[in-house]
Amino acid sequence: MKIKLFCIPYAGGSAVIYHSWKTYLNEQIELIPLELPGRGTKAKQPLQRNVQEIVAGLYDIVKESLKCDEDYAIFGHSMGSTIAFELYHELIKNGFHQPVHFFVSAGRSPDSIKEKIVHNLPEEEFKQVILEYGASSSIIFENEELRSFFVPILRADFEVIENYTSLERNRKIGCGMTAFYGSEDTGIKRTQMGEWKIHASGLWKIHCIPGGHFFIKESPKQVVAIVNEAIFSTENVKSYQES
Repeated sequence: MKIKLFCIPYAGGSAVIYHSWKTYLNEQIELIPLELPGRGTKAKQPLQRNVQEIVAGLYDIVKESLKCDEDYAIFGHSMGSTIAFELYHELIKNGFHQPVHFFVSAGRSPDSIKEKIVHNLPEEEFKQVILEYGASSSIIFENEELRSFFVPILRADFEVIENYTSLERNRKIGCGMTAFYGSEDTGIKRTQMGEWKIHASGLWKIHCIPGGHFFIKESPKQVVAIVNEAIFSTENVKSYQES
């Protein structure tokens, strides 16, 4: 029986970003990218502006996809890390067993200090914020059709994170946990990703991947190699590693 890997995209992103991973994933892993409302195959659905609503929808999808005896893992990138964290707790609260592994990537810990509010900035100022995430983001503003489609999604997604407040929980992540950050990411550094360690109760590793904020697209082979290794690892002791 295959291990199901549920993957959650970043702000403004679609689940399609994970499709290239199929080339590199262990054949015993079934990739299940989770689409968020308002984009991709759910483009006609209304955008959501809080984490709880998003998680409720994803939970319904996961519970229909996952049998009680099936193993699974969760991966979230950037905003997807926060959603993955809340989805994990929702699954455990509702009686699902622990994942075989939990992955967070280029996203701040739920306990991190809030940054300035940007989702409601004027167009030009908002554009500059988006461009700071990488040159590839500029294409969104170079075409009117793309701009009119993606900018509302980005604003809604930024609002999701800016309004997010983590609940106090006694329970930590009960499985192995791996964090990723990009070597050229100017927004999320190793120190920010290291803050996730407080939520780990067992195996903890952190990896630096070549690339900027969107390194999961720039270096998918390297990311997936670590995912494969982590999911099939037999380690069960606390550890810390930076590679």
